[in-house]
Amino acid sequence: MREQLGKFDADGLAFVKEAMESAGIEYEVRDDSPGSRYSVAGGRMEDLPARYDVLVDAEKIADAKLAIERWQEEAAEAALRESGAPPPTAEELAADAEWERQKLGDEKKRSSPVWPGLILVGAIVGVVAWLLTSH
Repeated sequence: MREQLGKFDADGLAFVKEAMESAGIEYEVRDDSPGSRYSVAGGRMEDLPARYDVLVDAEKIADAKLAIERWQEEAAEAALRESGAPPPTAEELAADAEWERQKLGDEKKRSSPVWPGLILVGAIVGVVAWLLTSH
């Protein structure tokens, strides 16, 4: 049985094909392009970018995802080598890790629970309503 690995544009499909072929995993490609649609703003039909479904055997889906990850890492390393940039130092890696921790902490602070504020507002409204009805 085949399972969907993902939906990709033309560039992503080329990348996935290389990863699957390097790992020796059989795959199937289905064209799932929407074609074109009418644009109200433009007043005409617009071609939409091509989209492709990549299917692999259900037993190989985890291997396929790992192959794509490895291929991405190799591509990133190759791009770094070709750019001529020096590899990151330990200090730079530590700074990046610290920045990620701070970013996660900031996100947690922003997504604080709403319930304490709602309870406080409800209590104030209740007290005001009680005061208004008792006089």
